[in-house]
Amino acid sequence: MSHKTAIVVPYRNRAEHLSTFLSHMETYQHGAPFSIYIIEQYGNGKFNRGKLCNVGYMQAMVEGFTHIIFHDVDMIPHNVSYEPWPGVTHLAARATQFKMELPYPKYLGGVVMFDKESFAKINGFSNDYQGWGLEDDDLYARCAAAGVNVKWYRKEDAWHESLPHEREIGPSEENVATYLRGSKSGLADCDYTVVGFSDRDGVKHLVVDLDAKALGPLP
Repeated sequence: MSHKTAIVVPYRNRAEHLSTFLSHMETYQHGAPFSIYIIEQYGNGKFNRGKLCNVGYMQAMVEGFTHIIFHDVDMIPHNVSYEPWPGVTHLAARATQFKMELPYPKYLGGVVMFDKESFAKINGFSNDYQGWGLEDDDLYARCAAAGVNVKWYRKEDAWHESLPHEREIGPSEENVATYLRGSKSGLADCDYTVVGFSDRDGVKHLVVDLDAKALGPLP
């Protein structure tokens, strides 16, 4: 079976980081070839990274991708192989912002690869986390509950450069409450509408309204 990899970047209001990321990835050749989807959140609501990742997955499935890399726009890879692997592989296990160490055991943020079957099995990310924090911890909990294998990529000469930006301090009380009670939402109830689209040099940029009720993959 041939593999086909999409990089999904959840995005809003980070033009400088996006420019740096795309310039770097244009010539990045470690591992298999990939296509890039920029999934930009429309409107002024709280940023919903998990739901944007779900949207990117759903869009990529329309074009027959077998592997998805969920990739923060401020993470720049150096010598990290993006070769497709089965299950789940955390690719940013060595990042400069954490001094090349995991910030805590089972950390699954930043850059994570899924094969399409594993992501479908866990029902994707939760759609319920608004603002910063805990959607990636929820993601690991879903993998553990579904028996999906998670690996951490930690080669000495491979790392991600974390671009500087202002960071929120701690998750919100609402996100903590969501994590403690558990969230059942995910791919099965991920409604959205595509309100803008461009495809330039192989980079698809979708602007999506996450509050819309109509399901919205492009044909």
